[in-house]
Amino acid sequence: MESNYIEIKGVRIHYYQENKAANNCLFYIHGNSLSAATFEKQLNSKELCEYRMIALDLPGCGQSEKLNHYSLQKLSELLVEFILKLELKSIILVGHSLGGDLSLQILEELGEIKGSFIFGSSPAKIPIQLSEMFLPNEAANLAFNATLTREEVRSLASNFSFKGKLLEQQIASTDGNYRTGIAGSIFSQEYKDEVEIINATEKPIAFVVGENDPLINKEFLKTISFKSLYKNKLMIIKGGSHSPQIDNLEAFNNLLQAFAQSVFK
Repeated sequence: MESNYIEIKGVRIHYYQENKAANNCLFYIHGNSLSAATFEKQLNSKELCEYRMIALDLPGCGQSEKLNHYSLQKLSELLVEFILKLELKSIILVGHSLGGDLSLQILEELGEIKGSFIFGSSPAKIPIQLSEMFLPNEAANLAFNATLTREEVRSLASNFSFKGKLLEQQIASTDGNYRTGIAGSIFSQEYKDEVEIINATEKPIAFVVGENDPLINKEFLKTISFKSLYKNKLMIIKGGSHSPQIDNLEAFNNLLQAFAQSVFK
């Protein structure tokens, strides 16, 4: 996969790209304290190779530069600017965990965005209700701490993926201010109500969750009224984790391929 850098709003952003010549694009947005590398198996996938694919490192994560201050709004603005600068014309947002929240934040910002494939994520209301969005799990709190001990990094990684060892370096190298900045913007209600977006949007949304995700409350997801939910149901990956793009590769890629075919038809 091709590794690139681009300057967005004065910040050097790293991203991977595959099949640049294709018109339709799968635009991957990674989860909290992770990086574009979590989508390596999709970028190199035979099932998805007909599409242009882009996975960026959000600021403070992976190989991208840090910000002085982080918020959902700032990250959303950067994503919109990134899409415009690369002149992407027909896009499905593929958002993992916090990346799913970001995909909802920008879903209606651009006509070029045709739909969103969201997984390992729970949409945030205003005010936020963490106790209904997430299962009781200390890892949910660790994801917003500025500093993490080695043991806390391991704990967070193992909750994110059955193959947690692969994610430890990504978590450890993430700017701690990224986690606290996101938390601050959430509790200051500096974001759009994502349940309202889901209730109103006519753009198709696929909502996917792993059967064994230790973080996401599936029962909460089942209570949400979707206007344009793909197949009119929550897609549950049997035996799936919080990161099925890593742990449940075949099932995940097949679901994403089917959704892309339905949107880009």
